[in-house]
This record gives sequence, structure tokens and C-alpha cells, in this order.
Amino acid sequence: MSALSHLRALKSGAAVWRADDRARVQVRGADARAFLHRLSTNHVGELGAGQGRLNAFLTDKGRVVDVVVYLDRGAAGVMLLGGRGRGAALVAWLDRYLFSEDVALTDASATGSCAELAGAGAPALVEGMVAGAGALERWSFVEARGRLVARGFDHVDIDGTARPSFLVVDLERPGAFDDAIAAGAAPLHESAAEALRVAAGIPGVAGELVDAHNPLELALHDAIHWAKGCYTGQEVIARLDSYAKVGKRLAGLVLDEAAAALVRAGDAITSGGQSVGVVTSVSPLHNGARPSALALLKSGDEGAPLQVRGASAVAVARAAAQAPHG
Repeated sequence: MSALSHLRALKSGAAVWRADDRARVQVRGADARAFLHRLSTNHVGELGAGQGRLNAFLTDKGRVVDVVVYLDRGAAGVMLLGGRGRGAALVAWLDRYLFSEDVALTDASATGSCAELAGAGAPALVEGMVAGAGALERWSFVEARGRLVARGFDHVDIDGTARPSFLVVDLERPGAFDDAIAAGAAPLHESAAEALRVAAGIPGVAGELVDAHNPLELALHDAIHWAKGCYTGQEVIARLDSYAKVGKRLAGLVLDEAAAALVRAGDAITSGGQSVGVVTSVSPLHNGARPSALALLKSGDEGAPLQVRGASAVAVARAAAQAPHG
């Protein structure tokens, strides 16, 4: 792959990559919605059939268990589209909170297929796969004939312009990725897909969506309903917000090509000789003027001159960041 072609692919067309390992958890039963609402950071109990919402599940310390797109499928129950490789762990975590409720949990991550598309041409492409998909707002979805399409995080192209992304899930068939290619999407290798994630500042399973971080540090404000009330970890999140105690925030780091080849997740970031953060993810491909790494930085140090492994770095706002509540 030529340098930065993964970002160029989004500018006028659509790129697709395999996402078969994305968690796909089916939740059914008379008490399914009430059970999930009780544990959710977002107000999902008010959703009706065909509606979706970004949502998070947290530990009692307010740390991330997983971030999911919650999809209400009506009589078919609820599907949770979660992190890569998180299906079994998410089912196990939810099961801990089940008592006598009528709820059935199924890890369907190994059934059917999942692909992710992004780019300026992605809406037209997914519209041809499922009618109505091209007009979706973020976190909403449509479903027809055993396939559903959900709108996800925005990605960025070579110029840093936000472009929509979509998760295409075939509930039984293995062909989501191949069908997107047949419809005109450019196939991307896993390394290019990871580069796109980092360039857009989308939190990922290995570096950011872990129990070391809370959703406010990751700017996942769309996943939180501030008037919902009780959920696991709610008191911690409310206290951090009320007293402005979010001490670090996720930022993108722009690195030159030589520095990007040396930087690793876990590297310390300094400013003026003082430690101000840590690298959480590094792109496997250099992203030019777009971020080639993600980092948790101390709040207030986002605009300061930064150093990592002796090289200069520039922190930039993440394209995937969401506006805090008013």
C-alpha cells in the first residue's frame, strides 16, 4: 500500500475492512430491555424497535468494560455491537448481574459476518445494500433480509475532513466484506484500518477501551445520559463531571515518519521535562499530517510542546471527539 492511500481512499470513495471479530451480543427475553437499561450509561429504555444509541458499560469504579452500539431489533431483542474480540467477555460481565430476570444472552460474534465501511462514498454504497442505510444518523440502524447496517464513528480523509462510517452485519451469512467490495468499496488491510482509527482518534480495545480509563477521559459523551440516574459506576462519573476532576484526556499525536517508527504504546510523554501523559495506541502506518498515535494527556497540556522518545509531537483535537453536555 502506498503511503497515506488509506486516508485518500476516503476522500471521494469508500473503503471497507473486515470486522468479523467485533462483539455481537444478542439479548432477548421479557426483561432484556429493563436489564440493559439498569446497567447502561445511556438512556436506552426509551428506545423503540429500529432505534440505536451509543452506550457504555462500566465497572463500579467508572472504568470502561466495553462501549457498544445498542440496537433495538423489536421482537428479535437487542443487539450490542461491541469492541473487537469482546463478545465472550461482554456476555460474562452481563451475566454477573443477572438474577431471576427473564433474559437470555448469546454471543453471536462467530455467526455470520461483519464489515466496516467509511468514506465520502460510503452512504451511497450502503444504501444499495440496505434501503435507508445511506441516510442514517450516528448510532442509528436499519435492518432487512438478515442484514443490518449501523452508523458508527466518523473517520477522516487525507485532509482531515470527517467522513461517515457504517457497520454492516450479516446475521447468518459470511459475505459482508465481499459484498461491499462487489458494490465498489476499496478493500483495506487490517493495518490500514488501524491507521484510520488512530487518525480519527477513535478509542480502541487494546489501548483505550480498558479498565484503566473512564468514558469522560475518552470524550465518549454521546454514550452518557446525564439525567438517566443510577447505573454501575454512575456515582464516580457524576462526581468527575460535577467537580471538573477529569485529569487526563485522549488526544491525537502528529509525529514525523522517523518518530512514528520508534514510538510505542506505553511510552511516556513529557513537556518541559515533566511527565504529562502516555501513548496508548500507535498507527502501523504513518499518517502524515494526521495523528499517528493516540495518548492520554493531562488536562490543560494539549497545546504544550511535547516530547516522546526524544522526538517532538503535536497534540491535535480528535475527529471522533464528542461535545460535552451543556
